[in-house]
Amino acid sequence: MSKFNKEQKIEIYRKWKDEKISISQLSKAYKMNLANLDYMLRLIDMHGTNILETVK
Repeated sequence: MSKFNKEQKIEIYRKWKDEKISISQLSKAYKMNLANLDYMLRLIDMHGTNILETVK
């Protein structure tokens, strides 16, 4: 899995949530592990996009 920036993760989340594209389709389109994608989408769904903020 390559790293995705915050905007890309939000774009993937919006496609899943708003456009109802399945996790398996997104997994193939973005060449991302299905389990990792599922985990990321459910985290964003539960905690909102603020979870993507990095604290340094």
